[in-house]
Amino acid sequence: MIFLSHANEAKDNEFTRWVALRLASLGYPVWCDQTELLGGEKFWSDIETAIRTKTTKFLWVLSRHSNNRDSVLNEVSVAGRVAKEKQLKDFIIPLGIDGLPDSEANIRLAQVGIIDFTAGWAPALARLVKKLERDDIPKDERFNPGAVADWWSNHERKKTDVTNDHELCSSNWFPINDMPERIYLHSLEVPLKDEGARELDLGVPNYREKGGIFSFEAKAGMARRLEDNGMLLVETVDFDLWEFQHQGHKGLRLDKTEARNIVTSLVKQAWQARCESAGLLAYDMSGDQRCYWYPLGFARDAKDKVHFTPVVPLPSGRPSHRQLVARPLKRDGTLQKRLWHFAIQAKMLRWPRLCMAIRSHVMITENGIPLPPEQMHKARRSQCKLWFNNKWLDCMMAAMAFLRDPDYFGHIVVPCGDDEAFTVSTRPLTFDSPVSFGRGDFRELADDDAQEEGDEVTEDEDEDEPDDGEEDQ
Repeated sequence: MIFLSHANEAKDNEFTRWVALRLASLGYPVWCDQTELLGGEKFWSDIETAIRTKTTKFLWVLSRHSNNRDSVLNEVSVAGRVAKEKQLKDFIIPLGIDGLPDSEANIRLAQVGIIDFTAGWAPALARLVKKLERDDIPKDERFNPGAVADWWSNHERKKTDVTNDHELCSSNWFPINDMPERIYLHSLEVPLKDEGARELDLGVPNYREKGGIFSFEAKAGMARRLEDNGMLLVETVDFDLWEFQHQGHKGLRLDKTEARNIVTSLVKQAWQARCESAGLLAYDMSGDQRCYWYPLGFARDAKDKVHFTPVVPLPSGRPSHRQLVARPLKRDGTLQKRLWHFAIQAKMLRWPRLCMAIRSHVMITENGIPLPPEQMHKARRSQCKLWFNNKWLDCMMAAMAFLRDPDYFGHIVVPCGDDEAFTVSTRPLTFDSPVSFGRGDFRELADDDAQEEGDEVTEDEDEDEPDDGEEDQ
C-alpha cells in the first residue's frame, strides 16, 4: 500500500483526499484516514506495524501544519527507520503543498526531493506517478475508477445535509431576445409541392409550406436568392410573429401548433448556421437530432480553452476558463491517440420564457474522426464518469461564451436574414433555492485535469503563470 501521512487540518485533508483518490483511480493501492475502506482496505489500528510491513511508499503531505504535528513527525520517523533498515531508496516522498522550504522541515531527509504541488496539483501529480512507475510500485485491481466513484457515493454524499441557506441554481435555459417582428410567406410563380425536404438551400433559414416559403427574410432579399436558384417570386405577405405563433392563421388553415413548428424550424436552422460559421462541426444523432462539437484548434488559445464569467462569480472577481478539447492520459502516463471534445445541442423553448435549452454532449475522436456509435458510447462513459455538475456547467458556459459576439457583450448574435437577427444570452436563467446542501470541504473530483494533456484551472491567472449532462432543466 501507499501510505499517506498528513496533518488533520482542512486544507491538508482536502489535498490528501484528492491525491489519494487520484492515485486509486490509476490503480495504486493507497491508504489514509481520509479514504477509509477505499478498495476494501480497513483502518489500520497499529500504524507503526502498517508502515513497517504493508507500505511500499510513504507519502508525506508536507505543510506548515504537518511540519509541527507530533503524530505526523512520529510516522515520518518510523518511515525513516524502515527506509534505513531495509535500504529502501526514496521510500519517503514529501509532497509540498504550501511552499515550506526544505531548510525549515523539522525532519531532515537526506537526498530526498520534495515534489512541489504549489504551482499546480495536476502537473505535480504527473511527476509523482512517473516516480511510482520508475520505482515499479505495484498496482491492485481493487483500486480503479469504479471503486473511487463507489467510495465517493457511499462516503462523501452521506455528508450532505440540507441547510436553510439560499443557493443560486443554474438552468440550461439561455434567453432568446430581439426576435424579428415579422415573418414572411413568399409565393412562387410555380408553387412548390409539399414533398421532400422542408428547407431549400437558399443560404437563409426557410420552411416550405402551403406551396410557398416561410422565412424571416424580406421580399427583396428572398427574390434575389430565389432568382439565383432559378425560381421567380411573385408575391410576399407578412404576418406579426407573435400573433402567428400564438394564434396560427385561419386564412392559411394553419393552427398555432403548425405555426410554432415553422418558427421553431427557422430558429433551429439559424442557430445551426451560427455554429457552423464559428467553425464547430456537426454530428448527427438519432431522431434527426444534431449537436455541434469543438474541434482541435478551434480557439486562438493554444490549449483550446475559453474564458467565461461563471454563474456564481469567484471571490477574486476574475473570469474562469475551461478546455473544451483535450487528449486524455493513459494509466501509464502516455497520451492517448483519442481526443474528447465538448459538444452542444440547442432546442427552442417557449416556457417559462423564450429561450434556448442547451444540452451537453461529449464526442470522442481519433485522427479527427468521431468514433463509431458503439465505441463512442463506451469511450464517452469512461471519459466522463467522474465529471460532476460543476464541470458540465462550466463547459457549457465556456461553449456559449465562445460563440458570443465581441460587439454585443454577453450575447450571441444569430443572423436569420440579410437584415434580421436574434440574440441568445450567454448567461442562463438562474433560480434562487431557499435551501442548500452542506457539502463540507472538498475539491471537486470532476476536473479530471490529472488525466488530460495540459492542465485545467477554474480561475484565470496572470498570463505568465502556468495554466494548469444533461436533460433540459
